[in-house]
Formats: sequence, C-alpha cells, structure tokens
Amino acid sequence: MAVLKDNTEVVDIKKDQSTGEIVVITRADEKFRAKKCVITVGAWMRKLIKTVRGITLPIQPMEIIVYYWKINKGHEDKFTIENDFPTFGSHGIRLYTALLVGIPGLIKIPIDDGGACEPEERTWVAPPDMLDSLRECVRERFGGLVDSNGLVITQSCMTQ
Repeated sequence: MAVLKDNTEVVDIKKDQSTGEIVVITRADEKFRAKKCVITVGAWMRKLIKTVRGITLPIQPMEIIVYYWKINKGHEDKFTIENDFPTFGSHGIRLYTALLVGIPGLIKIPIDDGGACEPEERTWVAPPDMLDSLRECVRERFGGLVDSNGLVITQSCMTQ
C-alpha cells in the first residue's frame, strides 16, 4: 500500500530505532510510518536534506515560467504523439522546450533559464521582457501552425 500526499510539507524524516520504520513528519504534525519511503519534493530537496541530514546539496532551485500557446484550427492533429510530434529543445538566446500537454489545442513551452530562487520566494509572474522574444520564436519555429499571438496562460513552476 502507498500513500500519496500532494501539497504536504515534510519537515523531518527519522528512523524509529525500536521498529526500524521510517517516520515522516509533516508541517501539520502528521506522522507516516513505513518500512520504505519515497520522498519527491523537487525544488524543496535542498532545504529538506539540510534540515534532515545537515548536508547542503550543491543544487539551486529556479523559478521557470511555462507558456501555453493556441494551436491554429485545422493543425491540432499535427501535435499528437500518434503523428510523431517530437519533444524538442532549443538552446538559442533562451532555452525552451516544446511539449504536448493534456489540454487539446494547446502546446506547452517552458523557458528553462529562470532565476534562482527558493520555492517560498517565487514571484509567480512571467517576466514581461520575455514575451516578445518568445512570440518571435513561436512564429519562426511553428509558422502558421501555432498562433504566435495566441498565448492562453502562463504558469510558474519550480525546478532545479
């Protein structure tokens, strides 16, 4: 049996010497006990390892912005796995990746050169200076397949 707890801050991980179990303690003082434990904390890893083991990992969390663009009508079928749409990266002035998303009619383009920041300090705002250059990249890379003026939504994400 497994327990998945989204949006739950882990503040400590200990080993119970009497039972051999791993005890995971959350900010809400919940305690989970198990013989095995997988913690997937992403950008919070450095903070958690420092707290639990006293080790500072040489990783730097970064805030990146993800842009979702509208695929022009009549071209949606070109952006499917069945039609071999590739995930690709561009390493020009800005680093970006084009990915399919589970939202029909949209393509996801995260910009991978975000600024260093701790997860609790992220701005949640897309830098305004990035949009014009990204519009140009969409226009050049996808031609008339993706609407370069069709930005639908932006999203802040954390990576490391």
